[in-house]
Amino acid sequence: GRSEILDEYWDEIDLNDERYIEVKRLVSMITTGNEIAHIADIGCGRGRYLKGLKKEFSRCRFTGVDPYVSDQFDAEIVLKRGILTCIPFKDSSFDLTYTCEALEHAIDIEAAIREMARVTKIGGLICVIDKNAEYLGTLKIGEWEQWFNKDELAKIIEKYCDDVEVKAGIAHSED
Repeated sequence: GRSEILDEYWDEIDLNDERYIEVKRLVSMITTGNEIAHIADIGCGRGRYLKGLKKEFSRCRFTGVDPYVSDQFDAEIVLKRGILTCIPFKDSSFDLTYTCEALEHAIDIEAAIREMARVTKIGGLICVIDKNAEYLGTLKIGEWEQWFNKDELAKIIEKYCDDVEVKAGIAHSED
């Protein structure tokens, strides 16, 4: 049931987690002067990234999208039920759209990337943080988990983004 799935999600992110630091770096890049950036976490779970970012970037507008939305969010964070391949927002809604370890759940990877590009403003940023096939076997995983070849994933993203940067070896804290 819904509560069982949500119980698997973590409430807080370690602020030293390199995945969080990378997302924070991108928020800093799109937040200049008094600009109020619109940021979406697709596959947000309990919103642990959003909660941390909201504390550090209080002027930004944050949105979380997940199939199992939770009521444990800050009232200022917008929540919508949705999935990577069907994000419930209009075209060009966000300055930064990111997903962290949720793309592995998408059945159609290219459709998920295309959908993230659709809801991101021209000139905006898209960030995908997920498991790299080069490290397969380093973590205990379920049969359903997908690990991505970074070059193949970059080729898909290049269809929808002008400039693609690949960073491998982003560490994570023990969840």
